[in-house]
Amino acid sequence: MRMVAEKLIHNLSAWSDTPAVMDRTVDLFLDLSAGDRSGKMLLKCDVVQLVLKNHTELPFLQNMAARRQRTIFYSALVCLLVHQWGDGQPLMAFMQPLVDTLKQIGTSSDQELSSPNASAAVINVACDLRGIIEAATSSQIYQVVFEALQQGAPSSSGTQGTAVSSLARACEVMYQDPNVIKAVLHFLVELVYDGLHRITFNQHSDSGLRLFKDVCGIISPLCLKLSAVDTNSLTDPYTQKFKAARLCFDVIGSVVEGKYVNFGVMDLYGDRTLHSTLDAVFRLAFTIPSSEMMKYVKLGVAYYLSLIHI
Repeated sequence: MRMVAEKLIHNLSAWSDTPAVMDRTVDLFLDLSAGDRSGKMLLKCDVVQLVLKNHTELPFLQNMAARRQRTIFYSALVCLLVHQWGDGQPLMAFMQPLVDTLKQIGTSSDQELSSPNASAAVINVACDLRGIIEAATSSQIYQVVFEALQQGAPSSSGTQGTAVSSLARACEVMYQDPNVIKAVLHFLVELVYDGLHRITFNQHSDSGLRLFKDVCGIISPLCLKLSAVDTNSLTDPYTQKFKAARLCFDVIGSVVEGKYVNFGVMDLYGDRTLHSTLDAVFRLAFTIPSSEMMKYVKLGVAYYLSLIHI
């Protein structure tokens, strides 16, 4: 297994510009990491331990075309960490560099976020976190990931938010960049998806409400900005607007379907987050002609499924 591990890491370092090799490498790495016996054997390899401690420094992570591969790579690393779970602290420490990146994004100015390096940073961290969330297949793992993302992070306005809410700053400035918006929304879709009933917050906890408010802090202003975009002026409406709208519908539908948010409490205390978010989502939906809903099947399905859940 040591030779296999060394070959896999060698491929990630030496063949980062060859998509076919990278695809097979990360797929095999994930399969081995997810296996009980093979995963534990990988953990005994020094090269794997080195990667776990320096996971942000592999050369292939600098390749902007390797978004799918980096998502699978981070899923594999989380699968490995599960084999040495303990109290979950190894996973919390593993995520800290990504959380620090989110905090840095949240405190960046509009001018700093308008740079190509900033957009690359947002895309990369969103893809990495998506891979981590995809591997959080149990409530125990999901809870650790959720708490890591709930770390306090100052914003550019001086207010205190959470690490994940820092992505709202990126979407506010980069809403016209479809690559950034797609990466962030794919992460949010996975974050709120209650697959295998992994989101099981205590009934007396406000965790579900915190998750909902963080997500709405990104979705609501983004929907309002997208609704103001004239569809007729776009050269590729699906890529530049409709795909983001579809993902927004998916996020809202998953949150409501998950039933881990007590919306009644929000009305009781006069919290208008749900109402303002639904208003923004429907404003966006009403700017999309029904003919386009029928033309793009995934868009139409996402919209009508969200209506059913709501």
